[in-house]
Amino acid sequence: MTELYNNLYRRVSLSRLLEISNSPLAVHMNHMSIGFDHFGTHESHRMESSTSLYEKDLAGVLPLCLARLHNIKALNLRTPSPYIAGTTAEGVINTVARILCYVPLPNLSELEIEFPTTLGFDLLFPITTSALQIPIDQVMRRLRHINISIVPNWPESPSDHLAFPDKSHTKHMFKLIEYATSLRSLSISGSAPTPLPLDHIKFPQSLRLRYLNFNAVSISLSNLLSLVNQCADCIEYITCWSVTLNSGDWQHFLSRLCQLRPPDLLNVFVHSCGYSRTGESSHLAPTVTPPYGDELDTETQNDGDIRVLATLERQVRANRAAAGLN
Repeated sequence: MTELYNNLYRRVSLSRLLEISNSPLAVHMNHMSIGFDHFGTHESHRMESSTSLYEKDLAGVLPLCLARLHNIKALNLRTPSPYIAGTTAEGVINTVARILCYVPLPNLSELEIEFPTTLGFDLLFPITTSALQIPIDQVMRRLRHINISIVPNWPESPSDHLAFPDKSHTKHMFKLIEYATSLRSLSISGSAPTPLPLDHIKFPQSLRLRYLNFNAVSISLSNLLSLVNQCADCIEYITCWSVTLNSGDWQHFLSRLCQLRPPDLLNVFVHSCGYSRTGESSHLAPTVTPPYGDELDTETQNDGDIRVLATLERQVRANRAAAGLN
């Protein structure tokens, strides 16, 4: 399934995409989302027999089509559901790598990638390269927005791939982000119950983010503060969902947000955030994990975290009212 965007939303087949890429409509396409459609129950047999062939068609046709869609600005590359028979994580990831390494996309400024494991990013950094390959750092430096999601939903993915046991499993993903020196929007999402560790990433000093979203990740207070401090004069939106601190406490981070110049900070969302049970701040983690669905904004034994969050929420509401957004 391919979704194309200009002024309207459209869902088209690969064959239709091939027709569009060879037509005058090609110049009007600026946003493309690549994924796999969901078939109904009555079509399950057709789904099982055709999806493998579709994956092969995707690998052959998609790079060719994108090479003709010169005005593509936003590209969303999603892995299919594990319930769709005939698909493999490796096949889809190889297609993504082929697009980014061989297809010139001169206007690309937004990239969203969903992989089932961090190991897939190593395909973007081949050991040997040729003169025909596009250096991935050139692609990343042009980006203004990147959204990377790790969704470990593949039955064939070994459990150690999902646990992110050491930095070798994430180094290529980190390297990709480190090349993105011109970002204004950054979103990184892991997957519960094992958060994606971010402490080994070196965020570019040139980043001036307006939007920051962390979901199901772990990070130290010093690294989180460093990122926010370098964007203090421009950050407007911050979302932390299921973020665990490896060191430091939320009180200090939230207090820093309260100090940002009003009325720039227009939206802060903090939910199910807490502390790593193995990090330096493990003593601040609650002794009992809340049941699913009963999570708090901050899961903590530090009352200061809760007080400062309430103060920050009041300040953000005042900022939004002053901006006419409430």
